[in-house]
Amino acid sequence: MAIFGDSYQRPVYHGGDLDSIRRIYGGDASSWIDLSTGINPSSYPVPTIPADNWARLPGGQTEQNLLQAARDYYQIPDHFDLIAAPGTQSLIQRLPYLLPSNLQIAISKPTYTEHETCWRRAGHKIIALDGETQLADVAIVVSPNNPTGKIYSGTDLQKIREAHLKPGGLFIIDEAFMDMTPNQSAAKGFPSENLIILKSFGKFFGLAGIRLGFATGDASLIQKLRDEFGPWAVSGPAAFIGTAAYQDAKWTENAHAKLDRDAKQLSDLIISSGGHILANTGLFVTAEFDDAYNLFEHLCRHHILTRPFEYADRWLRFGIPANEAAWARLQDALTQYS
Repeated sequence: MAIFGDSYQRPVYHGGDLDSIRRIYGGDASSWIDLSTGINPSSYPVPTIPADNWARLPGGQTEQNLLQAARDYYQIPDHFDLIAAPGTQSLIQRLPYLLPSNLQIAISKPTYTEHETCWRRAGHKIIALDGETQLADVAIVVSPNNPTGKIYSGTDLQKIREAHLKPGGLFIIDEAFMDMTPNQSAAKGFPSENLIILKSFGKFFGLAGIRLGFATGDASLIQKLRDEFGPWAVSGPAAFIGTAAYQDAKWTENAHAKLDRDAKQLSDLIISSGGHILANTGLFVTAEFDDAYNLFEHLCRHHILTRPFEYADRWLRFGIPANEAAWARLQDALTQYS
């Protein structure tokens, strides 16, 4: 696997950055297939939202209904506290300010880059989780990891806590993609002390636009987050939709089955096009190609957006195509390239 050096000058793209790509390759947004994110393309059908959800501030019962539905869905133990927020990203941005500045933050890489960006911006020092010998004040892992798909077992997490964290250090586990493998969650059997687990609603339910995320874990830390966000952190419509979706067990079961099938189909298509599968989370597939960036640009010329990585020039991440027309266009573009 080739890793880009410091002098590498190719553009850096985030998943979903379609407007930037269109400025280079043209086309209306409707002409593009965006496979650059790990969002379920078959989104939860939004129910009719009662008018009073738009007309008034969300009350305490609305919030409690959402939190209970999320607790049941994620199977969060009673001794874990839980807070809802306007998206997981908002939690990632606030966490660095809960602690004193100039701490050592160990992050397992490669991973979702916003963790490092936000902690570094807050004045902390970033060290590699696997490459440093000194103990850190905070350790951060993403499980399943984006983009490698690695899931950290309870044993893995305990080893990290013992080998890389100072006594009383904060452990943050980002489980934004854990919906497809819920039994692997760190909330199952891992102690809540000095622990925060992040959860994302929008990815599995395909409704990233409503901005809904959760943090669960150590009660004292969650209370600090609760104080930081203040009242009405989540809108009434978002809470209503989230509660309904979390309680819809039949939809969840069907979504799991469909994503499993689609991710297998996508992996098979990538393999037939010369790629080697590195990760399959059900919500995205990461693959290795000999000439991944050239393939990325070829797909862009066909108005298909995937996710390249500035630190790994042989990797591309693919989301799940939304419909038969998207599948056909992807297959045709890959066939033309190979």
